[in-house]
Amino acid sequence: MSRLGTSVAVAVSAALLASLYRKWDSLRYDVQWALKPRPPGTAELETDAWTRSVVHFNSQGVRLEAWLYTPRRCATDPAQLASGDCRVPIIIMAHGMGHQKDMALTKFADVFASGGAAVFVFDYRQVGGFGGSDGEPRHLISPAMLRQDWAAAVEFVASGALGPQCDTNRLGLWGSSYSGGLVITTAATLPKPLAARIKAVVSNVPYMDAVATFKDAIARHGLRKVLPVVAAAMHGYVRRAFGASPPYMPMLSWKGEFAMLSCDEAEMAPYMASLPEQKLGGWQNLAVTTFMLETSLFSPSFSITKFKAPLLLVVGAKDNVVPPSAVRDAARSRAAAGLPMTLHEFDLAHFDVYHGAGFDTVAPIMAKFFAANL
Repeated sequence: MSRLGTSVAVAVSAALLASLYRKWDSLRYDVQWALKPRPPGTAELETDAWTRSVVHFNSQGVRLEAWLYTPRRCATDPAQLASGDCRVPIIIMAHGMGHQKDMALTKFADVFASGGAAVFVFDYRQVGGFGGSDGEPRHLISPAMLRQDWAAAVEFVASGALGPQCDTNRLGLWGSSYSGGLVITTAATLPKPLAARIKAVVSNVPYMDAVATFKDAIARHGLRKVLPVVAAAMHGYVRRAFGASPPYMPMLSWKGEFAMLSCDEAEMAPYMASLPEQKLGGWQNLAVTTFMLETSLFSPSFSITKFKAPLLLVVGAKDNVVPPSAVRDAARSRAAAGLPMTLHEFDLAHFDVYHGAGFDTVAPIMAKFFAANL
């Protein structure tokens, strides 16, 4: 490296360390993850339209937990099942960055299962697992590991392990926010025999492009707010290299505060409204800092033209979490490739889609899309 290059590297490193020093007290080490008893309504459940059971499967040797919603119209008589008339499609779902199945996904699953599909909603391992899934350290978010968990979920469902009432040749994928990008990369990277079974993909207010998201964060919050987060991620890698306990930082907080994602009132109010009072698995608003560098290498937009299943994209025009422009750009690429796609854009913020009028707007559109393609 030249003398100039070395000087620049030293200056950048010093700036990062100085920015982190001001936030050092915000990092936490040796976080205690006391698994709490299951809150009411987070295991088996029944309604007039469906039954819900707890299912477990493995990803990379770690046990993951899922809820299986089965429509009551599914027959149990072997003769009826053998005829194929009573078999139902399966929609596979998981949440976005650092969240879990009991956080607003139950409402979507209810709509889809009430419409006649089986729904398989799982919690990530994240080598840490959220919700009911196993793994250590807790709340380590890694795009590579999330993709492994999605692949494991699809393989498990496609294996027929859920029973003869589920038609494993009619699979749908549903993701939101960060998992809105994950379903795109999953559909694009599955082995061909499995990919052929994916008949519909729904991507709700998706994370789409790392560069666009980073630029948007700097524009909204300023470089002085972004640099400490990057420095904290680097600090996490250094500690990992020396075998030390991982540093944690808040996943989400108010705008201007030290967090992976800082939101203004317009975003925070619907977010807080979407969370259950009691959370499954001892969830905390913390994640290992390394995520903020790992996600810089993850851009689902590069996979948008690499699968043939019909795609539904839902965009929030007021989204301050993921830039809507990145989703529109990806949609144009898919349209230019002549691949099946439907784009809906609404005057909504990122978390509006999980409750209230926003949910009432997007959920029926998704259900109709699945019904038409599965």
